[in-house]
Amino acid sequence: MQRFTTDDVLASAQARIGSLTGEALAAALVELAWHLRQRDTQRALDLAAQAEACLPTQASGPTRARLQLVRAEGAWLLGDLDAAERWLGQARGDAPADAAVQGDADWLDASLVNDRGRYDQREVAIARSGERATAAGDAERADLARLALQCFDAFGDPGAALSEHGDAVRARLDDPRPAVAALAHSFMHHGLAAVGRYAEAITHGLHAAELALQTGQVRRALIDTTNAATVYLDLNDVDAALALLNENLVRARATGWPQTTGVTLANVALAMFKAGRHAMAVEVADEALAVLAGSRHAKPWYIAAQARATIAIDQGDWATARRLCKTILAAPMQGDMIEMRRFASQALAEALLGQGEVSAAHDHAAQALDLAIHSGDLTAQIDAHRVLARIARRSHAHTQPGALESLQRALEIAENHPDITLPPALLDELAAEQQQAGRFEGACATWQRAVAARDAQGRHDASRRAVALEVRFKTERALADAQRQRELAEAESRRAEELAQVNDRLRGALAELEAAQGLLTRRNAELREAYAAMKDLSLTDPLTGLRNRRFLSQTIDQDIAHTVRQHETRALRAQQGEARADARSNGRPDLLFFLVDLDHFKAVNDTHGHAAGDEVLRQFKDRLQAVFRDSDHIVRWGGEEFLVVARGSRRECAAALAQRLCRHVAEQPFVLPGGGALTQTCSIGYAPFPPDPLQPREADWVSVVERADQRLYQAKAAGRNRWVGEPGDRIDHPDCTG
Repeated sequence: MQRFTTDDVLASAQARIGSLTGEALAAALVELAWHLRQRDTQRALDLAAQAEACLPTQASGPTRARLQLVRAEGAWLLGDLDAAERWLGQARGDAPADAAVQGDADWLDASLVNDRGRYDQREVAIARSGERATAAGDAERADLARLALQCFDAFGDPGAALSEHGDAVRARLDDPRPAVAALAHSFMHHGLAAVGRYAEAITHGLHAAELALQTGQVRRALIDTTNAATVYLDLNDVDAALALLNENLVRARATGWPQTTGVTLANVALAMFKAGRHAMAVEVADEALAVLAGSRHAKPWYIAAQARATIAIDQGDWATARRLCKTILAAPMQGDMIEMRRFASQALAEALLGQGEVSAAHDHAAQALDLAIHSGDLTAQIDAHRVLARIARRSHAHTQPGALESLQRALEIAENHPDITLPPALLDELAAEQQQAGRFEGACATWQRAVAARDAQGRHDASRRAVALEVRFKTERALADAQRQRELAEAESRRAEELAQVNDRLRGALAELEAAQGLLTRRNAELREAYAAMKDLSLTDPLTGLRNRRFLSQTIDQDIAHTVRQHETRALRAQQGEARADARSNGRPDLLFFLVDLDHFKAVNDTHGHAAGDEVLRQFKDRLQAVFRDSDHIVRWGGEEFLVVARGSRRECAAALAQRLCRHVAEQPFVLPGGGALTQTCSIGYAPFPPDPLQPREADWVSVVERADQRLYQAKAAGRNRWVGEPGDRIDHPDCTG
């Protein structure tokens, strides 16, 4: 019996049940339950109970052992680790010589010890599973164990793991066994994310999740999707991360697994917190803790508690942070979870300091520093020194390091390790302490370094935003391509099945030929209509009816190529004397990229409700369409932000278009669902493609959108209800009147 299998094998197992009785029926029920254990856990447990009723009371052997494995995995997924371990022990005892049963027990044992934080035992269990499979000649289970161990290597040192195992794992990406290919994609996700190949990493993570779902590994799919979302979060693309995490949350809730649901809720809460949705983040984090209330000594509860404490510390909710951190520190915890204990010690120190308990705060901060040193986490050491510095400012004791000394130690760590980004806030704190100590020259130099560090951070953040935009574009394009290939394959499979049915009917009676051909024609037409409808839906924003990012990613390259060709042709003719104007003359058709954002839109939702916000967005769509042409692309870019691509336009007319849109939005109130009216304005940043008409191939459209985004930011910073475009642009250009 395979460890993981596809839906077609599952259907075959279900089809056999109706004709069986006795122990044969029990074996078939256990096989079905085994393949349903993550697809539908409760049904799998019910089938296991039915199977037990068909077995002799004292019977043992592989069938009963597999039945106990179903119960063990069900208990683990439902959060009862102790019961899972008991069922696992019974499974081992029922079939001690069955390599597949023992290997699958090792595989599940790895998950149990992982949730208890015993990571060293996790790898031992997987290695033992692989050894059993190799000895039994079970190639798939042996390959799964090998890839799982390689994934563990990637968790610890992704770059080294990619260098050592990359070639071997790449050979498994197209493995015909989906469970094997899923782990290969998961490994590549971790390795490529570590070396900055973010688009490929996200694509591999999402492929891993898809393949895991195909083989019934729902928990694995949730983890892989979360990993892809984490890359988006690292790039500060919170919207993309939340989109994946919210999909995950829907799937996690459907499982009924408290630990998986709780961890997913904690991840959503942190993403919402990063997006600035603090009240919702608190609500979701509290729900995570409530869901995990029965699993306080398992790793998922600690993850949720850490998320909630992080939010509490940022908001100054010292009592909540203190309560959670004390619970974490008091709980029995394995040494492998040292990072969780370090976090709890430092967060508790900050909470105690916030409540004025300086001495206790110092003790916990010192403990956090010791744990950071023990684990070799340099960033955590810097954070601990900064907390100790804040404590020193409030302390009158002379036996502990002063604030200045603690900050200097933090700075030494950062300076001695070039891979650590120097935090501008650390330099600010150090300069303030130097000034307080009368070291004015040193304070001045440190503040100058802080300014330089902040500038570098700003450049780094801008670069990350550009990377995030490119990553989302490449990922969506790759996923769209993969989706098209799947749809084509599915359509071909359906067509082949229908043709086979027609051939059967032809062999039975020639008279049915016309009817069969007519049916085939109708089915093909229905398939084409369904495919066209599905494709259009995938390219359309459901709220406004406008096109979405995926549509732009599929069409913009043609517009770019057309524009580049026209610029190059005109430049060539100018050089050959075929036109009076040179390559910079007016009248050249450009692409104009306008990023438009409704001003203070969050206040509309907060004050009037989300239904009113949705209505404003729909009416805003109408105003965009009134200003721009039917041939232009109007795309809902995200939230209240829209991207307009004015095709075949003149760059000299961009300012006039932007001014017209600003006026059209501001002059006519928006009508709210209840009958009220609301005056709304917008801010616009725009940029033409190509930036330099003489060198149309020197830039791509992604960089032009980034330039428009920067100008949108400038428009908002300048007071909103305005536009920012090319320097020297004017709304009354003589070629753009009327």
